[in-house]
Amino acid sequence: MRGLQTWMFGACALMVAGAVQAQDADAARQLLRQGQAQQAAAAYSVLIERSPGDPDHWLGRGLANARQALWPAAMADLEKAVALAPGYADAWSALADVYRWNERPAAAADAYARLAVLRPDDVQVAVLRVRSLVAAGDLEGARLAAQRA
Repeated sequence: MRGLQTWMFGACALMVAGAVQAQDADAARQLLRQGQAQQAAAAYSVLIERSPGDPDHWLGRGLANARQALWPAAMADLEKAVALAPGYADAWSALADVYRWNERPAAAADAYARLAVLRPDDVQVAVLRVRSLVAAGDLEGARLAAQRA
């Protein structure tokens, strides 16, 4: 009986902790939506400390850092998000955009290429990839990417 009580207590504690973390993640997203990027970044930092393997938290903090023009921090967070979840299209999209906005066209083109695999029917991704390749000076790559699109 004691083992069952211990198990039930542990299960309840996990459920409560999960609910609290979900509430905290919702609050962080709300701060970001409301344009409170600095507060959102702080909230996401707390979530990352609790759950460093969750790519959503890294994406959220990366977006918050980007909105504050904290480019190196934004890139690092978004790179972590895609490292944790290579199939996370939203993270690849944000990373590609941040690279593009920071005069890193070759890195942007690579990130858009990854995104194009995840969103093959998204014409905008193909256009941004071609533009990034042109900006990087890879005209042949841009021509081939345009033909594929």
